[in-house]
Amino acid sequence: MSHTYTNLCSLPPTVATADALRVVKANSSRWVHRNRPLAGFEWQAGYGAFSVSHSLAPAVVQYIRDRFEIACAQGTLESGREAAAFRP
Repeated sequence: MSHTYTNLCSLPPTVATADALRVVKANSSRWVHRNRPLAGFEWQAGYGAFSVSHSLAPAVVQYIRDRFEIACAQGTLESGREAAAFRP
């Protein structure tokens, strides 16, 4: 899998995006390696983070779901096991 979309989240202004993503990457990597061993799983060096208004949150959630379904349909996800690990 070349990339994945994660869920929408809310951060307080006192938490830096880089700090939040460091925690997400560390904990999700640990979980994947313990619970869903995937050959060659690793996070890329960078990430994308975007700010959206509360009124657009439902549309963003739908976008994330759609991207996942497209990846499944196109065979971007390497296996059913991999898809199960990342299903939204």
